[in-house]
Amino acid sequence: MGWIQSQVAFAGTHLYSREEHYAGGIAIDPQDTDTLYLSSEVDPQSGQPNLTGRYQIFHATRSQVSWNFLQLTFDASQDNIRPVISRNHDFDTVALWLQGRYTNYEDYKTRVVGVIEKAD
Repeated sequence: MGWIQSQVAFAGTHLYSREEHYAGGIAIDPQDTDTLYLSSEVDPQSGQPNLTGRYQIFHATRSQVSWNFLQLTFDASQDNIRPVISRNHDFDTVALWLQGRYTNYEDYKTRVVGVIEKAD
């Protein structure tokens, strides 16, 4: 099977004005390319601003024709950016990301948070 090219989501705007190519980030699960995590300050399906005005983490799964998004974070006081998924994991849901203030690459106060779940 060859590559399939299609739009995944509306990713929102840049994190800060000096680096207009810095976005919230996206991570595709290396073990399941039909699963990804996205950070955006807009609804990934509509492109409309989300209710918090902050970058939030969305979990997405692909069906035959489209991506379905579930918002994981609802934080109105800080951003959730730069999702990462480890290789060779043995979990049903696994993602880490940065949470906190990210003014620019030299001025930030973040911590690593995430979700790790295994179905029984």
